[in-house]
Amino acid sequence: MCGRSQFRKVPEIIEEFGPARVGDIVDGAIAEEAFPKSVVPGLVLHKGERIVSSFSWAFFDDGTGHNARLETASDRPAWRDAYIAARLVLPLARFVEGRAWFSDRDGASLAVAGLYRLGPLPTGGPPRRATMLTRPADDVVSPFHERMPVILPSELIAPWLAGEAVPLDRLLTESPVLRAEPLTRPGPPPPEQPSLL
Repeated sequence: MCGRSQFRKVPEIIEEFGPARVGDIVDGAIAEEAFPKSVVPGLVLHKGERIVSSFSWAFFDDGTGHNARLETASDRPAWRDAYIAARLVLPLARFVEGRAWFSDRDGASLAVAGLYRLGPLPTGGPPRRATMLTRPADDVVSPFHERMPVILPSELIAPWLAGEAVPLDRLLTESPVLRAEPLTRPGPPPPEQPSLL
């Protein structure tokens, strides 16, 4: 499951998904590579206005829940309320599945569907937590992993943020043309994990 990503910076998010107001996020707090429990940017709709705010990439109190399956999110008690009323877009530059990075072939941001809830992690951090929704992998990702993030087509971003019904079949099957780049290095260790190098 997707547990390593590069998120867009605030100016890029506003340029691609705006107009949007900047909330409590500070670009300097966004790591070059994000792992579960990292502080990440998210785009939400609040009282009709798009806002870029900071989120802990972990949905539950124990710091887990960085991914949720789209196929069951609307029915499972852990995700159901957020699926109805607390949706967000996680703006990625690229993500890792298996042993490869994946990005839009033309360099556009990936508008990944997510859910959020209020409440900081016990160790501190932003007052909101997020999870990334996943789906079965497309033809580009499937040689590396069986799952991938749900990437919203541009015309579904507004209804997704507004909590409106969106065609599940499109979310499960559509994605932009992705480019795979094999990992050439293991990358930095996730937070609170020792280096293997």
